[in-house]
Amino acid sequence: MVVQNLEEIRPYIELTRPYLEFTAVVFGAVSGALHAKRRSFNFVGVVIIGIVSGLGGGVVRDVLIGRGPVLALQSPTILVVAIVASLIGVLFDAILRHLRPVGWVVDTLSLGLFAVAGLQRAQAARLSVTSSVFLGVVTCVGGGLVRDVLCRETPLLLLPGQPYTLIALFAGVIYMSALHTFHLSALAAELLAVGGAFALRSFAVWRGWVVPVPPTLAGRKRRPH
Repeated sequence: MVVQNLEEIRPYIELTRPYLEFTAVVFGAVSGALHAKRRSFNFVGVVIIGIVSGLGGGVVRDVLIGRGPVLALQSPTILVVAIVASLIGVLFDAILRHLRPVGWVVDTLSLGLFAVAGLQRAQAARLSVTSSVFLGVVTCVGGGLVRDVLCRETPLLLLPGQPYTLIALFAGVIYMSALHTFHLSALAAELLAVGGAFALRSFAVWRGWVVPVPPTLAGRKRRPH
């Protein structure tokens, strides 16, 4: 009976691609460590913020899926990767600061990587397309959200600025469409999703797109004639 159950979910297990999760965690942890270093946190604080930034989105995602321990605890390697990446951010921050264009590229690529990694974990849990896309977005923005809360800052996700949530959603839609509508390979779907997220953010920066403050439609005062 166990073998039958394993065979039944094997196609979903094969959807997960560990290298995506590892790469996204590295990018997220380095970015988080640099964020904390700029705020003059102590050594321990910088490493903690780096780990949280790299793993936060995945932890929130796995808690919402609710199938046993989160991936970071099931696979100690991911935790080690997050710690090492955070230390790299701490020790080589001076070098990384001079590579701002490279940092921007890495940060932008991480949006698509996190989104696809979250989607694949959701698909492995046999969730619906809508739920999978939602968890892809959560995985993408969750680490930054937890990081900002721990840094006692208003999360960037909630402020007018670049449309990170929209970019993650865009990557998720591309991935699911490529995989299930056009029946492309998993690798092709991943490349399209990550490339689409990168292109959308680049275009948004070029055009100066930001998420605006919602307008007030009711209760406006009329101007005197």
